[in-house]
Amino acid sequence: MSSEEQNHAAEAPGGTSTEEPKVNGTNVEGQVPFTPMLTAQQEQQEHPEGEEIRRQVEYYFSDENLPSDAHLLGKCGGAENKPVSVKHICGFKKMRGYRPHTAVIASLKKSTFLEIVDGKLIRRKVPLSIKPSVEPEATVPVKKEDQPWMTKGMLKATGFEEYWTDAPVTPEVHEEELDLYDSSLPFAERIETAIQRYRAKRKWHQEVANIFAKWMKYGGVDSGPKQFSGGLDVKYLEDRSTAEIGTLTSIYYVSESKGDEEKWAVDFEGIAKGFFSSQVPTFLDCTTEKQVKACTNVPRNFYNYILHHDVCPEHRAQIFAARAICDQAETELLAVRKLASLLPGDCNTACSTLFGGYYAGIDKKARQIVMAGIAAYGTDEQFAQAEAAKGALKTVAEELVGLEVVEILHADAETRAYYEGELAGTGLRTLGAILVRRWTASTFASSDLPLLSTSLTPHTSPSETVRILIESPLLAHLTPGLKIEATLRTLDIGLHFLDSVTNVYCSFYTYLPNELGRKWREPGPPRQARKGEGVRREEEEGGDDAH
Repeated sequence: MSSEEQNHAAEAPGGTSTEEPKVNGTNVEGQVPFTPMLTAQQEQQEHPEGEEIRRQVEYYFSDENLPSDAHLLGKCGGAENKPVSVKHICGFKKMRGYRPHTAVIASLKKSTFLEIVDGKLIRRKVPLSIKPSVEPEATVPVKKEDQPWMTKGMLKATGFEEYWTDAPVTPEVHEEELDLYDSSLPFAERIETAIQRYRAKRKWHQEVANIFAKWMKYGGVDSGPKQFSGGLDVKYLEDRSTAEIGTLTSIYYVSESKGDEEKWAVDFEGIAKGFFSSQVPTFLDCTTEKQVKACTNVPRNFYNYILHHDVCPEHRAQIFAARAICDQAETELLAVRKLASLLPGDCNTACSTLFGGYYAGIDKKARQIVMAGIAAYGTDEQFAQAEAAKGALKTVAEELVGLEVVEILHADAETRAYYEGELAGTGLRTLGAILVRRWTASTFASSDLPLLSTSLTPHTSPSETVRILIESPLLAHLTPGLKIEATLRTLDIGLHFLDSVTNVYCSFYTYLPNELGRKWREPGPPRQARKGEGVRREEEEGGDDAH
């Protein structure tokens, strides 16, 4: 007998005991029992042995059994209290004799300890609060009965699993691919063939397909029927090879115009940088690790495929570099998203409040925060000037500027001791700092557009580094190379601060000309021509009616 069968072969103690059910060891006497509304037909479906069914299933989920039941813990997640399929429970040895499942469900609906969810699942009304004594059993592979909203097709391997590895290339496939990916063939033809064959080897759920489509378009790969909008004539295809037929019916293809090497360059790494740094944040929230991993895995999966099949060996180094960007994006996209909501931080917001900036009038502890920062990082002269000014320091420079993080300066022992000692109990967070320098982002804006103007003169040169005070918890998300678009202000005592932050970008931020064609569509006939065509059509239709 397997461990699972041994565990669930156990009969609920007490046989026909009428002991009141317990919730986390406490009698539920006095509580209003859960009495779902049932039709007469549903009440009649209750199993004749309904009381025994309730007693047994309640025992499975009880504080006595569940903490030591590795299998059921794996299904319900313990304190997570995830619902479990009643059909799965009916597979346990003590439950196999109770049929039909609809009658079992009807019986369990009368339980005061358990509840039915979505008509097919069951869970405790009060989650488990006792620490399990065993490790929950792994629940891989996922079964449809545990996630009834999924179709059978969705439960099959897709080829996008985290540790997916393509099968070794057979001798027959190798011989075929020697011709398909012959180095004498144009790159555009080889990559188009690879895309077509790759797509046939994967299962495409909607989310993955959407990411792949956006990535392909950004990379200059067109989509849609290449030559035909309907089916292909059988006779036409008789003399065509498998590769040719695949090319003719492909929905992803490289147009002939992309073959002009003077206008289009093969740049796997550049496309990866541009896609993740400037495209992905426009359509993906990037707030969870799961979201970001799913996104970065799509290009990585394709890179692995074309390396495995040796599609374009002349670009092998580029592909490895692009794959490394996927790994880097997995970390930085999360950090950038978090920083966008946390910056400019307490100290910079306080400076903005105190000196008439973007956050003027918001922070009531502004003076205390700013003076603590100057005491920790400023000179004696700066502290004396700030103290004498009583918050009346002047802004001598202000500009909307791009900044690149050059270095992270964590608080030293003396600074930590100052915040943890003299400032203990004030609620002020220990300050560190970052060194930044000017950075200009390419946007391909037309040269005749007006530049952003400011009434104050920029106070820093392009090569000069500037120190910005930042709270230590925020420094954990910052890394050298990250880009920040912000309004930078400089006070008359030489203190720089971020008045407001407009955007945060990955360290590998890249803005390619491909951006300009992202929403491009094949132009239709001029509006006047369409209008004239409509007039002619109306005249023709009118003439027909007259006859």
